[in-house]
Amino acid sequence: MDIRAENSVEEARALLLETMDDSDKVLTDQELAVYVTGGKGKLVSTVGYWWVKCPDWFGTWGALWVAVTNAFAGNRILGLALPRMGSVRPD
Repeated sequence: MDIRAENSVEEARALLLETMDDSDKVLTDQELAVYVTGGKGKLVSTVGYWWVKCPDWFGTWGALWVAVTNAFAGNRILGLALPRMGSVRPD
């Protein structure tokens, strides 16, 4: 997940951990983790790891993605660096 480089990386990391911890499908007795994996230009890339208590790990991943985007949308300081869709015209 990419965040904007002008954001506080530690605050963004804390928001990601909090959002994962709030999910009822994520095991809280296992350590949650968010790591910064790199940066380029105006982006800082992160990756998160969590344990799920149900076999629906992909559904949980999708629900966490929605929860994270909502958490960042509700934050006036932090923001995700979402990809922009563009179109290419053929010659």
